[in-house]
Amino acid sequence: MRQNAGVALLCSLIVVATAGPAFAASTSTAEERKWAIETTHWLEEHPLSPDAKPRAAELLKWWIAVPDLTLSACPLLLDVKNKKIGPTVATQAMLSAGAFIIEHPNASRAEQVQAGVEGALRAYENAVKSDEKMRDRFLDELVASLAAGKLKEAYLDGAVKHCAESGK
Repeated sequence: MRQNAGVALLCSLIVVATAGPAFAASTSTAEERKWAIETTHWLEEHPLSPDAKPRAAELLKWWIAVPDLTLSACPLLLDVKNKKIGPTVATQAMLSAGAFIIEHPNASRAEQVQAGVEGALRAYENAVKSDEKMRDRFLDELVASLAAGKLKEAYLDGAVKHCAESGK
């Protein structure tokens, strides 16, 4: 995994959702969890839609408000140089990991990180289909690694190791 501090984008691959006293006291409903998963997948498919940012913001607010879903954070440096797509990819990584955790509550850290990265790459690929100006070399390398079945070795093993070493 390449790291270039001058151009690296800090990305939390597993979303942090903590409920404080100011948030809703009830647990999330099956309907809300279904909405969160569907919204996450919609965002993967439509990352450049004018509705994407407000929908992602609404989903992030939900994650913060639900008291029964607490997910750990793992900050990683991604060498994304294209600032137009970087925030979208970082947000999608968090949301995709969260959706995976709803669907697979007993998943390992490695599986959670993988789901987040794969969701972010789906959003990236869809963004590039809509606008070639979204292209980023680092993300293209990850997409190529995924297509070749080598994402685990090329990126995920290092990401999971980083999470473990940082205690996240």
